[in-house]
Amino acid sequence: MEPSKTGLDIIVWCLPERTEEEIRSLYNDIVKTAMEIARKDINIEDKDDVFVFFPPDRMRYGLGDTIRIKIDCDGCSHPILALLAENIGNLIWKFSPNSRIRSKAESVISSTGLVFRSVWCSPKPSIPT
Repeated sequence: MEPSKTGLDIIVWCLPERTEEEIRSLYNDIVKTAMEIARKDINIEDKDDVFVFFPPDRMRYGLGDTIRIKIDCDGCSHPILALLAENIGNLIWKFSPNSRIRSKAESVISSTGLVFRSVWCSPKPSIPT
């Protein structure tokens, strides 16, 4: 069966302050990783099929302590969602190793109405004493 043509949406909330160059590098890593994994289930031709958004946080208090990632990949199977959640979560964790990361991937299979979800969380950062 041919993969369906759909997009992949990735939203990363509460990133700590970084330079434009660092954010662009992270963006490129996310797109590359997502395309390599998701194209096993869906038809992704180029980076324009992957939407990555970094919404600004309106409150600086706690910024970067906990980072949330939401991945929507309609048409993706549960194994692919698990890979997306873990691999994108690990990328963000390497980018901000002192943060707690929660990465959630979700897919709706339109033909059946089934919803698949997968969640990956980083280990709790060690706090120096």
